[in-house]
Amino acid sequence: MKFLVAPDGFKGGLKSTEFCATARFVLEEYGHTVDCFPMCDGGDGFVETYTSLLGGEILTCRVTDPNFFIKNVRYGVKDDVAVVGVAECCSLAKTMIKNPLYTTSYGLGEAISLAKKLNKKRVYVGLGGSATNDGGAGAVCALGGRFFNKKGEEFTPTGNTLREIERIELDDFYKNIEGMSFVALSDVKNPLIGKDGCSFTYAAQKGAVGEEIDELEKNMEHFAEKTAFLGVSPYFEGAGAAGGLGYCLKAFFGAEIVSGADFILDSGRFDERIADCDCVITGEGCYDATSQNGKVCAVVMKRAERFNKKALVFCGEKKGTSDERIVAINSAEKTLAQNIADAAENLDAAIRRTIEKAI
Repeated sequence: MKFLVAPDGFKGGLKSTEFCATARFVLEEYGHTVDCFPMCDGGDGFVETYTSLLGGEILTCRVTDPNFFIKNVRYGVKDDVAVVGVAECCSLAKTMIKNPLYTTSYGLGEAISLAKKLNKKRVYVGLGGSATNDGGAGAVCALGGRFFNKKGEEFTPTGNTLREIERIELDDFYKNIEGMSFVALSDVKNPLIGKDGCSFTYAAQKGAVGEEIDELEKNMEHFAEKTAFLGVSPYFEGAGAAGGLGYCLKAFFGAEIVSGADFILDSGRFDERIADCDCVITGEGCYDATSQNGKVCAVVMKRAERFNKKALVFCGEKKGTSDERIVAINSAEKTLAQNIADAAENLDAAIRRTIEKAI
């Protein structure tokens, strides 16, 4: 049989390339043919994955991290194109103090500013894996946007202080992105605000608890009101990606918002490759209800169904589904930290247990 292996990475653990290498080793040992397609949906691994598809180069720059410290991040370049990632600049996994009330997207704006200095005209922004819930206000500040409170004082809003915005000036911001166009790859379909918005859906994952989540939602509602003059609805699909950066990229930057997983699949000629295989294998760290909102596994499985191909998902944890095609690889005898460290070993064992029976 021929397998197409197209997994996402496991956040904070197994990279998609490592997943592919493990699956290839096991499947070829069983005598199968393997085509590997390391995937991402705009979150972790986006810069590496998409720059590789472009045939570009990975460089390093220094930006402000979500806790307002300075750190090194990677970005990609190819001709007049820049590839930047929220998971690099505003990473949840690498953030020391996790609380979206106080974290900033400022570093993403700095990475875009560097792209401008390098004369890059088209910027691809991967949305996903963020530690923030600031609606992208920090990124706008880094590019010259100015936010003022009722006292006329200028400040850089975070999730905690969005409610203090009284006035916004964007003249310098627009000068600093003049001549650039943006494509934002969203890993989710959530709106900016409401019961399915970024605060209620993802803030808890980023460290918010209890009443903090309600506060973040009220603050984001205020942000949407104060930016309504930009003419963009806060309810479009993907507006809530990366703590509201989806909304920010469309409203402030005029970005085109696309499905991250579909974009990467199309860039790598996935439909041609799936037509030539018998079974697709995909995976992610945790398969749960949010996986259906545009993440890699759900998008890959939908494509497999379109081509009438069998599909299997190998994930660290499996929540809220009894679908037998979805296989949890974590060992109940190990701690989460041990399972993360042993993910490749766990995956190897799970494929060996599952593959022949499932196929």
